[in-house]
Formats: sequence, structure tokens, C-alpha cells
Amino acid sequence: SPLIILSSVVFPTPLKIMSGLMKPSDGKVLFDHIDYYTLSEKKQISFRRDNFGFVFQSFELISELTVYENIIFPLLLGGKKEKKAAAKEYAEELCSALELDDLRSRYPGELSGGQQQRTAIARALIRRPEILFCDEPTGNLDQSTSEAVMNLLTQINERYHTTLIIVTHDREIAARTRKIYRMSENGILSEERGASC
Repeated sequence: SPLIILSSVVFPTPLKIMSGLMKPSDGKVLFDHIDYYTLSEKKQISFRRDNFGFVFQSFELISELTVYENIIFPLLLGGKKEKKAAAKEYAEELCSALELDDLRSRYPGELSGGQQQRTAIARALIRRPEILFCDEPTGNLDQSTSEAVMNLLTQINERYHTTLIIVTHDREIAARTRKIYRMSENGILSEERGASC
């Protein structure tokens, strides 16, 4: 599964279009040969919920829920049916993989920036998405925490075969990926670097 960087001066429009949140003025968005924007609004919502995960720069955790409750929250929204035991087992696996075991009963306000971001990543992964869209995932983090989060995202890409699409302006982060696409101010997307995936 590819790990792709979008370096863009006009973000968030490209990510919104690719992730099904904004219809393009022209052209199509295809996922597995499905023309996404020809689907009904209800089917678009279901498709997004079942296939995409989102990691935001601002974390977007629910302050009244614990770390563990935040992680499993997407499972309460319907969609793919997953047995309760299997879902719990996967949540445990994510907590372990993201080093959240000792933080499960804490609230977001009690966490560091890196811990909040790891919680947000676990929540984004709980539904086993095909694609994980990341909006400046290290934008609010210090250098060492940013490095740890990028190591984690790379491991997720390799371990779970999840395609990662990351928007960033950080050249060091971009240098770690297999593909880089740059979007110019006039909206033209060009491949800056590519490798076989």
C-alpha cells in the first residue's frame, strides 16, 4: 500500500475532494472503479465511513470521553458489522501498538500532544480503513514527537497495508515517503517523486 505525500499551498481543497467531502467542479473521483460523486448522499456517507479514516492536525478528540472511549467511538456509528469480541480485540491491539495501554482511562485534557495524536490515529484506524487521510499530522507537535508520529504512520502503512495520504509542508516528512505530489497555486498536480509501490 502506498504512502503518499501531497505538498500543497492550496490545501485543504485537494484532500477534501479526494476524501469525498467536496465535489470537484470538473472531473471524477474513482475508488475501485466507483465514481464516488455519482453515488447518492446516503451512499457517499456510508462509503466514507466504511473505507476512509481521518487524522486532523487539531486531533478532534471528544473531551468528555476517555482515550479508550474515543478510540471505539466510530464503532457506535453503524456501518461495517464487526463482532463485539473482534472489535474489542482490535482496539486492544491498537492500544498496544500505539503505546496507549497505560492511558486508556485518561481524558484528552490529561494527555500530551503526542499522546492525543496517537489516540486520534487509533480512532481513525478502528474501522480498518482502506485509506487514511492525514491533514498536517505533525503540525502541532515538537520535533521529537513529530518523528515518533511519522515512525508510527510508516509502521501502520507497512503493518496494516493502509494507504496513507498525508498533506504536509514539512520536507523532512515528505522525504520519507514513496510518492510525493505537489500542487501549485494554479491547482496543477504534479508528481515530484515516485517509486514502485
